Amino acid sequence: AWLGVARKAIQDRIEKYAASEVKFNLMAVVHDKRSVLNTQLTTLKEAGFDDASEEVGSVRAQLAHEEEKRKHWAVENARRQHNYLPFCVELIKSLAGSGKLPEITKKANDAALEARKKMMAAKMEEMSAAAAAKK
Repeated sequence: AWLGVARKAIQDRIEKYAASEVKFNLMAVVHDKRSVLNTQLTTLKEAGFDDASEEVGSVRAQLAHEEEKRKHWAVENARRQHNYLPFCVELIKSLAGSGKLPEITKKANDAALEARKKMMAAKMEEMSAAAAAKK
């Protein structure tokens, strides 16, 4: 019963924002795969499978993969949460002190201007194609 209500509410929200939003993030609360795999491993061992069996090896490989994902996520989280501002300030001071900042700034501005021109050209082309399609 609650699943039908939840499904309807989610569909209503997606339909409400579909025209203006680019993407949605739908998350679910699920069991940790590591605990499920550990349970499977225990069950296999209790059933008499030894460590050399293909089944146990497969579950151990999946468990190792999950652990590796967790390590990767930890590194990503540390990078996302780190305060890079002091480093950036020192880098800019260093570049300004060595006289390279104006040159780098000019290159960055030129690249941004070029990117804007390409984006505007693509939009103009898209608009003209859409206008031609309507005719």
